[in-house]
Amino acid sequence: MKRSIITVIIGIAVVFVTLGCNLIDTITSAVTSKLTEELGNIQVTAEPEVVVVPYGGEELPTQTVDYLLYDDFSDPQSGWEIYEGEYGTAGYRDGGYLVEAVEESQYMWGVAGKTFSDIQIDVDATVLETVEAGNDAYGVDCRVQANGDGYGFRISSDGWVAINKYVDMESVALVEWIESDAIFMNGVNHLTAICDGNQLTFLVNGQEVAQVTDDTYTSGDIALSAVGLAAGKISVLFDNVLVQNP
Repeated sequence: MKRSIITVIIGIAVVFVTLGCNLIDTITSAVTSKLTEELGNIQVTAEPEVVVVPYGGEELPTQTVDYLLYDDFSDPQSGWEIYEGEYGTAGYRDGGYLVEAVEESQYMWGVAGKTFSDIQIDVDATVLETVEAGNDAYGVDCRVQANGDGYGFRISSDGWVAINKYVDMESVALVEWIESDAIFMNGVNHLTAICDGNQLTFLVNGQEVAQVTDDTYTSGDIALSAVGLAAGKISVLFDNVLVQNP
């Protein structure tokens, strides 16, 4: 009799345990289904990568870079030289820095009013008007002295490049004019001048076109310049000047 009662009790316990397990399975399944549904509705959006494009449409690294100077010429009070004389003009215009030379073989330039030593200069240059057959020269200068002496990195509208040194306002060729297919005959040309110690390196649109060593000048201003080598006027609009350590 006792065994029968015990058997009944055990049977009842088994039933309850079975029911409990089934209930737990049901609850677990419902919760899992609900979580899956909710998670499926969640849209995860990654933060966009910040890309700085300050010049030439070329993406700069996102890491911190030690810029010494950047100017897009949106502020006409940013400190660049404003000049007007018999040989031409230099100053802020049309959202850039315009250099115009009107006298054959007479350079026109404008300086930033800064002093640098070892630097890399990047700038976008667009020729708006030039002399016959593109017989001109324009570009960027480093280590410019008070009288205009310094180093000049030049390209021409007809596809040539050079590096010059100016001594007592006279041009001395460090790299004679050489033809280069790196130059865009129309549109924007991106110029890079590196003045690092006694080494001078010139890149056009990211392609190295000339390199030379000279130790005449160790520091000075920077300038944007242009000259017509035939009768007429040359107008060059410069933009997005970036100066950094080489």
